[in-house]
Amino acid sequence: MNAEDLKRLEYAALRDTIRQRGTLRASLCWAAIAVWAALALGEGRGVALLAAALAGLPVRQYPPATVKKAVTGRGAAPKEQVGAMVRVILGLPTPPEPADAADALAVAICALHRG
Repeated sequence: MNAEDLKRLEYAALRDTIRQRGTLRASLCWAAIAVWAALALGEGRGVALLAAALAGLPVRQYPPATVKKAVTGRGAAPKEQVGAMVRVILGLPTPPEPADAADALAVAICALHRG
């Protein structure tokens, strides 16, 4: 399987999820330190934007500091603090695992706060 096949599979999964869940809008946040990570995340971001656009969804994008501040009150909060606050806000027994799940929930919380 090559990169193009993976992109098609990723798009199809997002498209199907949007259709099945009755998604109303998309909210995105991406940050990368390394150049190679930024390129890979940029490709994923492009697929997500395409799926949202073709579904007619409004898209909101937030910098990581904005998401962290919305959840913790501090734009430079570490991942552990973000996970802990997501747990508190959502009334979960433990922080979401993996940390990426907590990050995704933090983006959703930020989107709800910002409208």
